[in-house]
Amino acid sequence: NSFDWHDDTQLDPRHPRWGLPRFAHRYFEKKLGGSPRLHRWQASCLEQQARTGGNLVYSAPTSGGKSIVADMILLRAVSATNRAALVVVPFVSLVNEKVEEYERLFRGTGRGVKAYHGAIGHGPPERGTAVCVATIEKANGLVNELVLEKTLLDTFCIVVVDELHMVADPSRGHLCELLMAKLLYIGGGRRPGTKGYGNGREAVLEGTAGADAASTDTKKDLDRARRRQQQQHGQTPDILLVGMSATLPGAGAVHRWLGGAAFRATDSDRPVPLSEWICVYTQSLSIRPATGASSAASAFKQASGAHTSKAGFVDIIDPVDDRSVRQIDCCSSPDMLAADAEVTAAVALVQETLSGGGAALLFCPTKAKCWQLAKGMVELLRRVDPSVLVPSDDKANKARNAALEELQVADRSALPKAGGTRGQQGQGRQGTADDILQECIQAGVGWHNSALTNDERKVVEGGYRQGGIRVLCATTTLAAGVNLPARRVLIMGLKAGRDLHDPTTIRQMCGRAGRAGFDTIGEAFVVVPSSARTSAKQLLDGARSQGEVSATAVGGDAI
Repeated sequence: NSFDWHDDTQLDPRHPRWGLPRFAHRYFEKKLGGSPRLHRWQASCLEQQARTGGNLVYSAPTSGGKSIVADMILLRAVSATNRAALVVVPFVSLVNEKVEEYERLFRGTGRGVKAYHGAIGHGPPERGTAVCVATIEKANGLVNELVLEKTLLDTFCIVVVDELHMVADPSRGHLCELLMAKLLYIGGGRRPGTKGYGNGREAVLEGTAGADAASTDTKKDLDRARRRQQQQHGQTPDILLVGMSATLPGAGAVHRWLGGAAFRATDSDRPVPLSEWICVYTQSLSIRPATGASSAASAFKQASGAHTSKAGFVDIIDPVDDRSVRQIDCCSSPDMLAADAEVTAAVALVQETLSGGGAALLFCPTKAKCWQLAKGMVELLRRVDPSVLVPSDDKANKARNAALEELQVADRSALPKAGGTRGQQGQGRQGTADDILQECIQAGVGWHNSALTNDERKVVEGGYRQGGIRVLCATTTLAAGVNLPARRVLIMGLKAGRDLHDPTTIRQMCGRAGRAGFDTIGEAFVVVPSSARTSAKQLLDGARSQGEVSATAVGGDAI
């Protein structure tokens, strides 16, 4: 039946029209922020896919609730078959998060969840598995193995590709592309002679002859698998393909390749409004005077007179019309003036958020910068405003203490965690990265990067979600989907390592601000010195009017 937009009860995921089993009702109510009501764009997207019954490519703003759509389609498919779902994500942190989510969803059903990343996860899933969650590389290898065993279509009924924009990644995109091409060729609902079918087939056959070789004659393996399924089932049973991303402006072209339905939500469909700003500080903000506050202020004003930002202030710039909308006074505190300029700007913005009861997420250009910034902010906040570091309530205090206890139990015997050797990190303090991380968490500040062990990352993520950690410094990989809510996001500079951020990454990072169910507003700041103000504006402009990116498997079309 067609959707009745005048009947709000049909927006309830428990409504019979959505076909969800009763055990999933509580799961979706929680994912919707406690209110059992779909957003209208989610209902429209689900309706469009239901009408075609085929593949789906969709794009929606970060924090707009994309995963709910995929989860509802996945659950219907898995519940209707004895086969499993394959969920493909780009990073290990996302694998771990998704596994925990699906374990909650299928708890008590007798069906399990299996992870595939790094050295974790080998061979086909066991009977009774509901969902396999894998990184791009592990998913590709798993599909190759099932093709050779001729059991791909007996194993999976649906494949969900999260962060679909990764198909354009220069180092990993070809694997994502080949994975989808193989699925299309064998069971994605496209048939020889269908428009767009040949491009996917040619991509998989050409690619598997090189870096993706699954056997010496992959074409024959694929053809044999397809013929076997046709003989066994009378027709090829489809593997439903669902691809989603917040940064996929040309979803229609991917739709022409994958077939089925395409849907694109707009920024106005984002449940929590997002504002974007540039925070400009002067390089001369960092003054280390020999005497007191008056000397600091005087030295600062003399040194900064030539800069565009007013002396002693951090400027907040509207990137649309390139004008200053307000300024944060740093002159009143000698400690603020004496600190590193970038740390001072970060503390000025974080201090506002913590005072208002919010949390802050800071994206840093390197792993080392994560712990250096976290440590610097803790030291400065303890001098200028220690009250904001106190847990906001008993729940947050318990979460902070629990994180500290779990951190002590976590494995510390792995490689150095904050960058460099254990003797190099934390110079001038008590020693190791473990000591620095514990000291930061005691103040409600943490960091998250690949230098931490898996156990430590889980401790930090859990502490942040529970409110024990309210400020988190992370590398840009955390921008890709991990659900760590923040009222305010700070992008520290214009680079990741040595490379400039691209518009896709900027959109991903900005989108972490203002998570539905946690905040009513979201704010994103690109924090740069005054000399980089123009470059920051250009980057934000590019993120807003993001052009389409290309992918080789679409025969020259853009996605």
